[in-house]
Amino acid sequence: MRRPVIPGMILGVLLTQSLTFGQRTAWEQLMASGNEFQAQGRYAEALTAFRGALQKAEGLGEPPAVARSLNDLAVVSVNCGDYSQAEQLYHRAVAVWEGLAEPMSLAVTLRNLAQLHCALGRYDEAEALARRALALQSQAQGPDDSGAAIFLEGLGDIQFARGLYTEAESNYRRALALRERAPSPDDVQLAARLVALGRICSALARFREAERFYRRALSIREKALGSRHPDTARIWNNLAEMYLFEKQYHKAEPLLTKVIEVWSATLGPEHPELLVALNNLASVYRGEARFNDAEMLYRRALGLCEESLGREHPCASALLTNLATLQRASRHYGEAELLYRRAIAIEETTLGPEHAEVFKTLSLLAATYYLDKQYQDAEPLFGRALKIAEHSLDPAHPDVLTTLCNYAGLLRKTHRKAEATRIEGQVRELRARSDHENPGKFEVDWRDLQQKSASSKKPAGTPRETRTPHPPASKPK
Repeated sequence: MRRPVIPGMILGVLLTQSLTFGQRTAWEQLMASGNEFQAQGRYAEALTAFRGALQKAEGLGEPPAVARSLNDLAVVSVNCGDYSQAEQLYHRAVAVWEGLAEPMSLAVTLRNLAQLHCALGRYDEAEALARRALALQSQAQGPDDSGAAIFLEGLGDIQFARGLYTEAESNYRRALALRERAPSPDDVQLAARLVALGRICSALARFREAERFYRRALSIREKALGSRHPDTARIWNNLAEMYLFEKQYHKAEPLLTKVIEVWSATLGPEHPELLVALNNLASVYRGEARFNDAEMLYRRALGLCEESLGREHPCASALLTNLATLQRASRHYGEAELLYRRAIAIEETTLGPEHAEVFKTLSLLAATYYLDKQYQDAEPLFGRALKIAEHSLDPAHPDVLTTLCNYAGLLRKTHRKAEATRIEGQVRELRARSDHENPGKFEVDWRDLQQKSASSKKPAGTPRETRTPHPPASKPK
């Protein structure tokens, strides 16, 4: 499953230059109202307040106030799903900050712009901006100042999206150490870092560790924001994805139903972030063999992705992969193959040919050829997928083990039993290690048992087939 990258946008830092008292009062009141509405998830009202603040600042000709207003208006524009407008606003703010002696303010806006580029699949631009922002912070405050946390987190988000899990985890843990110096254990910023570490652990199949991070973050968010805030719902979605990995559909489904309800009410029924929850609920339905319901939700999510983010965005590849897997379950192998190949083309362009997501989709396509008895087409795909996995995932990762199992099955089908036996032994050894590290991983959902007879017609398994798309999330930090 492709994990969601949650790009957090930061509201502006305090101005070092002051307006006159009356002017400052009017502008600051509008900014304070926008911040309050933003924190409450009332984004339409926040937009109105920040637009008013920008108008006041421009009328007064105060560049710092203009840049701060532009940054904060861009943050809320992302929350409302208007990414094009947000990008324009960030560029305007950067242009103003570049002309002022305000390195930390410039760093904040550069970081926000980097997060937006990341969410839109522009990883090279995103990483360059994030590193420049971190360098500005280090020069201004020092690398060990608590202010470095948000910049380390931003760089970690981009590395996570690129599949650089070790580098991302290192930056997240460093940021968490800085966050935990804060006197309050209920800091919502601390919750954001716990969620990020949970995503890393889940991506690396360290599920129990991931669940501990999520539960700790959820406790902070519910206490600080309440159960109807979109940020609280984001942690429910993270937990649901983890349960979906483990086929615990009975735990995932009620969480996702709550996520869709809260996001629809607070973000709007057409907001791009909603497609993440729609995709995940569709995957629950697929796991429960409710194929018609699953296809309807996948197609709704794909339409939302293509309309708001474009046909070549990484989220489209995730949804195409899920639709392909659904077609394969119905034995429509030709259509499934076409969808998988379209997804791979997008992934290779946006993520790079050696990314872990390319491994997963290649494995799924190989398994489809295996099912269709096209062994000569399946074998080179298995080989390429496993080569990518050697440097992108742990050898005991569940997706790698499943791909090895399927490859061993192909070897048996093509009368190479000795080689198959060697690989099967390797899988048993690695699986024993994985089971030891995740003792609760194989909790059984009774609905899985109803499908046991059907599963005997499948290959030994397939990589975790559900993918989570990566639209820009709307979370201020």
